[in-house]
Amino acid sequence: MTIIMNVRVLDSNGNQYIRSTLPFEFKNIPYAITHIRAEYVSTDNNFYGVCFHLTHPNGNITKKEFAFVNCKGLQTTVLTTITYETGVLEEHRVTKYRSFEANSCTWMQMLNTVGETFECMFKFNSSTRTVDVYSKHGFGEPVNIWLSYDNALREITKTRNFDDMVTRMWVNSSNTTIASVNPLGTDYIECYDYFKNGIMTDGLKTALNNYERLVEQKNLEFNNILYHQKYKADQNLSLAQGQLVSLEERLAGEKAILSGYIKAGDKVNQQAQQAIVKDYENQVNTKKNEIKTYQAEVDKYALKLQEIGVSIQKENSGCFTTDQLLELADYLIEKELSDDFHLTADSLYTHAKNELADLQKPKIDFSIDSSMEFIRRTGYELTDFLFIGAKMEIEDRSGELADEDGTVMLYSFTIDPKTDTVSNINFTNGSQAPETPLRAISRTTQTAKATKSLTDFYKATWKDIKNKTVDIANILENGLDLSAQKIRSRTEVNEIDISEAGIFLIDVQNTDEQLALVNDLICMTTDGWMTSDVAISPEGVMARTLVGEMILGRELYIGNGNMSFTVKEDGARVNDANGTQQIFMGLSGTSPHFLVGKTNGYYMQWKDNNLQINANSIKIGSKDVLNSDGVANAISSAIEVYDRGIKLYVDNADTNIRSEIKVADDAIKLSVSNLDSKLSASIKVNSDNIALKVDKNGIISSINQSSENISINANKINLNGAVVFNKDESGNTLKDEYIKINDADYVLVYDGVVSGSFGMRDVEYDDYRIPRISLSASGFGDEGSYRNYDFFVINPYRGNKENPNGWDYPYVDIAYHSKMYDDWSNIKMFADGMIKISALTELEIRSNSVNGKYTGTGEKLVAKFGTSSENMYNGYLQIGAIVNTTNNNGLLLNHERVINGITQKTSIRVHTNSNGAKTLRPSTEDGDIFCGSEGYPWYTVWSVNGHQTKSDKRYKAVTGDVDLQDCYDMVKNTNPYQYVTLSKNKDNMSQIELAEMALCNVGKSGSVNMGIMAQDILDYECSKYILSYSEEYDTYGINDYGFTTALMGAVKQLIQKFENLEQKVQELENKFEGE
Repeated sequence: MTIIMNVRVLDSNGNQYIRSTLPFEFKNIPYAITHIRAEYVSTDNNFYGVCFHLTHPNGNITKKEFAFVNCKGLQTTVLTTITYETGVLEEHRVTKYRSFEANSCTWMQMLNTVGETFECMFKFNSSTRTVDVYSKHGFGEPVNIWLSYDNALREITKTRNFDDMVTRMWVNSSNTTIASVNPLGTDYIECYDYFKNGIMTDGLKTALNNYERLVEQKNLEFNNILYHQKYKADQNLSLAQGQLVSLEERLAGEKAILSGYIKAGDKVNQQAQQAIVKDYENQVNTKKNEIKTYQAEVDKYALKLQEIGVSIQKENSGCFTTDQLLELADYLIEKELSDDFHLTADSLYTHAKNELADLQKPKIDFSIDSSMEFIRRTGYELTDFLFIGAKMEIEDRSGELADEDGTVMLYSFTIDPKTDTVSNINFTNGSQAPETPLRAISRTTQTAKATKSLTDFYKATWKDIKNKTVDIANILENGLDLSAQKIRSRTEVNEIDISEAGIFLIDVQNTDEQLALVNDLICMTTDGWMTSDVAISPEGVMARTLVGEMILGRELYIGNGNMSFTVKEDGARVNDANGTQQIFMGLSGTSPHFLVGKTNGYYMQWKDNNLQINANSIKIGSKDVLNSDGVANAISSAIEVYDRGIKLYVDNADTNIRSEIKVADDAIKLSVSNLDSKLSASIKVNSDNIALKVDKNGIISSINQSSENISINANKINLNGAVVFNKDESGNTLKDEYIKINDADYVLVYDGVVSGSFGMRDVEYDDYRIPRISLSASGFGDEGSYRNYDFFVINPYRGNKENPNGWDYPYVDIAYHSKMYDDWSNIKMFADGMIKISALTELEIRSNSVNGKYTGTGEKLVAKFGTSSENMYNGYLQIGAIVNTTNNNGLLLNHERVINGITQKTSIRVHTNSNGAKTLRPSTEDGDIFCGSEGYPWYTVWSVNGHQTKSDKRYKAVTGDVDLQDCYDMVKNTNPYQYVTLSKNKDNMSQIELAEMALCNVGKSGSVNMGIMAQDILDYECSKYILSYSEEYDTYGINDYGFTTALMGAVKQLIQKFENLEQKVQELENKFEGE
């Protein structure tokens, strides 16, 4: 098999990078191939390779790897062609076209010319009147006959045919040449096997054997170089050549760009483009050097192949002497083999070797002198084994008669029907008969050409068969008995005429009565062959009368001039004189099928368990039908179909009940009556009226309906279904205002639009119904178009998650649909006492009361709930005040948040305690709630009594003493400042912006403050208890309580110093006083 891939590779810019045609040849594939997959691979053998996965019918996979082009990461297009040979050439169908010119020749001569040209032979079959065409190489059929000198062989006359012998075969093909795969390097191959068998000298035979072993050894070396080393080198060379073409094309394009820059005088781009051109020139030179290397490698392998071819030339092989070469030249027989079928060198080379091997033995034609009587002794006839192309085994004492399979083929013989003997028996050990006997065979097959016309004539008499209504049993019995008696008496005298035309039995007493056996035809006549009464052939039996006890067959045909009856695989038919089917009886699948008439007219048909009838009139009844006890049935029924109507009725004589349906062209009436109970009911339908009536002993209820009116007359009316009320007080019909009751549902229509409804509705979320109220001022549509309307609806739902929201408790949904938003505002009231209010935009609570008293002056806003786009909150409550008068716990403001899985809660309480103290405080005693933060401080906190910090010794644990000197140093070295507070870090502001903000704040009342800077005390140990720093806001804060304590520590240190000084002063005063 050869796979040829036309590969085109583009670079990242879409330019052609490689274009190459790569052949991949596969040899000695073990099984047939059902699927081929090609995979791009990179292995130790092939850096750029392709691996073919060949899947076989048994599931096995064969892998073959070859070199490929570099297409990794690039756009690649591959067009694939596959050529292969299976090794079974007979299975291929090749159309050969030849032209012939002939003048004044017979058709037989023309066939012989065709046979010679196409290497085929013709066999005439006078029985089937056909001509079979056989390939000369495939002709022949083995028979179980052994020809030996004990049974058939008495004398053998042999004729050798050396015309087809060949030792050197030149191979010619318009598709390819074998020189590339032939180790000899030539277009011919040689074989001298025939002359080795006792003809050539032993020395030459030994030299030939040594030479053939040398050729076989060199063939292995040749194939290794050709299919492995040279093939890889060819792949590399082909790839490099394709890459060179691409590089040269790109170099030409870049040079064109460079020329454009030079003409335009663009020095900057010219310099850059020159670098690009130089790079491509270097690549081209590198690739050319690479190609030279690959070409040298290819030439090296080609030279090796050439050296192998030279080394195995007979003159250079060292296997032959000069005398042996001269002797070998005597055996040189040359012939040309022309072949246009094989497409590859490998397949053509293999085919040529097979053809040469087949021509190594001369064909021998021989005849035997035998009567072949031993065949009859086995219980067979001569013609069972003697036919053209019969292959028989033979006792070949000379070793040159039999073919390779040990058989010889019969190509001609003569058989005499009168003496029933055979003679002139001719055989050949070739696959085809010699030319002259073949023509003789063709001539002997031209007998009895007109015998089959008798059968063709009697086929026409089938249409004249007559159906006779007679006593078949009587005819059969008497006819057979008379025939047997006539044969047993042996009083008839017959004349037997046997010739090439056939066997004829003629009644001597009446020569018009004859029987003829001609090939496969038996005929009888009573008028000297003016006509034939009986004809028997492989096509069937034809007779004027056919009598028997049973007829077995697949089909049956009976007919006369008026009608015919046929039985075929699908059923039985009765056709009229025109051949049109009138009656059919058969099967439709496995169900019975019966048809009388035509389906496009009047007919009756039973098919697929359905009965269809179309007729002028039909009467079907069951009156006076006897039951299983032989008693007449009390129930009678009938269907009567007429051209103007249909009548159906059922009568029960026991119950005196009669049911009846009458269908006419202008009315339908249905009625049921009970004569015993004096009950009757009827429905009468006309085109403009429907009347229903029920009569019970004179008490009648009725309904009459017309296009304009429905009248109901009854003592009691129960309405089930839709009811419409559209009358005003005066009885006038309101066309666009009415109430409709249907299926437990009340619908209000105003101005032609549904404005309200009350009734049961299906819950789309579960399988149950609920009562529902819907109201709209502008109307609303059906379930599919409600979004186009504004309306109000109340829906009660079940619990247990059987509701639109999947909640556990039952609830009532009071909702209003907004056309503007195509959404709902609603109030949901739950069975567990919860009420949920959901507004589409804002929720307002209003009241007409002031100070708890109704004023009637209009609604006033009490509270408003809304949504917000603020970052801090998404909803808000707008209200005048929040007051808790229900208990003594005050008012709570809570916020909860889960951080790292822990719920953090902030709770503020407004409360008046039992002592009358009024507080705004945390609701817990933990003391972990801040009032403001570093990023969100209060501007000013006003207080009457200042602020207090919890300082109970019982709630504190002392961890150490304060460094008083550190506190003293901090106070001593820290300066106080006058300042204004800025809204952002001044390090991020310009001087102008800082000045403007400072001046702006200085002008505000109370904006100038006095204090210290946190950074001034960072270096003191006590600052860690005074200052706080927020990484989130990058700002410092001061704890006033801690700062006051530090001031206290500094004062304490100052007092200590003062007391020490007082003591020293006192000591000095005392000293001075003493002095």
